[in-house]
Amino acid sequence: YEITYGDWSSDVCSSDLDRPTLTVTLDAFNRLFFKDQFVSEAELKARLREAVLNSPEPLTLVVQADGKVTHENLIRLDLLARDAGIREALHAVRPSLVVAPGQP
Repeated sequence: YEITYGDWSSDVCSSDLDRPTLTVTLDAFNRLFFKDQFVSEAELKARLREAVLNSPEPLTLVVQADGKVTHENLIRLDLLARDAGIREALHAVRPSLVVAPGQP
């Protein structure tokens, strides 16, 4: 299992990679999102496994993690992805949303 770390603004943009990717987002509350939908760990593992089985070539996982995500939760996601058949991941810190003062 290979992990590459990158800068969100440059080299970890899935559309720039020359291999097929799957993107998972981890927000500041350690919630998982796949294809812009909240998913449980079990659901994510099943969906990643299905994608691996249906792909003609190896897939790379692009992890877009909020800066507040703990190392423990990144490792947990890496292990889940590895168990689903993913062999490479790219990690990047996703910029936190800034809320203007007085806004909800």
